[in-house]
Amino acid sequence: VTTQVVKDVVGDTATGQGTITDLGGANLTQYGHCWDTSTNPTTTDSSSGYWGKTSLGAKTSIGTFESSVTNLTPGTGYFMRAYAINAIGTSYGANVYFVASLSRAGYIWMEGSWFRGFDENAIEGKYIRTADVDDTAVNGEIEFPISSNWAYDHAAANTVALNDNKILAWMGL
Repeated sequence: VTTQVVKDVVGDTATGQGTITDLGGANLTQYGHCWDTSTNPTTTDSSSGYWGKTSLGAKTSIGTFESSVTNLTPGTGYFMRAYAINAIGTSYGANVYFVASLSRAGYIWMEGSWFRGFDENAIEGKYIRTADVDDTAVNGEIEFPISSNWAYDHAAANTVALNDNKILAWMGL
């Protein structure tokens, strides 16, 4: 079994990739990925508090596979290995290191005449019309309403501030 790069690392989730290269003389009874904050995680070592594993069931052929990894701690570095178990024993792929990314909440960018971004629930939406530059709260979003009136704009400033874990955005054009 081999371990490939971890992909789609967002917040507390990621996708592990692996390849079963040989069944090792017997069909697999279980395969997947295991991870921990220290090197060489195993399918049974759960002592660190950061350990986890996926169990994808039995397999009778070689080929690639992916595991949906959840409950990661954002900002924490992990070592992940693919594994395969059959009647003969357990085989592990090499360690692959990745860092669980911080939440996307708070990321904002321009798209046409709108700000787009992620709210505190990491849901993408369209929030601010750039035509409103009069120091008043903008509460006329037409798509994906946010949970409270927290987006502002300002003609003279180019800042983004964090207030109660919500983005307050001002823009100057």
